[in-house]
Amino acid sequence: MLDALGRALLGHERFGAAWASLAVATRPLREAIGPVVLGHLADAMLAVATAGFVDTTEGESSLARRLGSQAGGAGLLVGLEVLQGPLGFGTFDPWDVVTLLLSAGVVVGAREGMRRRAALV
Repeated sequence: MLDALGRALLGHERFGAAWASLAVATRPLREAIGPVVLGHLADAMLAVATAGFVDTTEGESSLARRLGSQAGGAGLLVGLEVLQGPLGFGTFDPWDVVTLLLSAGVVVGAREGMRRRAALV
């Protein structure tokens, strides 16, 4: 969509030149953050989705049950990360474990904070 809009507004050649200069200017930044984003974004999204799913299914449960279920979900994700190498479908990266736990922790903390604030109202 950006390509079509840019070419319609700037013209085919001017948009191509502007896009190329933007690519050259942002290359150092893209090379610096690209591997980090590409390497860990999928793990973060998986952890957020898993924690959100567990929170949705255990939303009316007690705090202890919710936290236990969240710990079980996070444990499953960490176990799958650790077993990638032995199972033959990937490689183990310790930073993926950190990403999984941190992302799930943010979701759990945010949801429990929202519940506490709602209880005060």
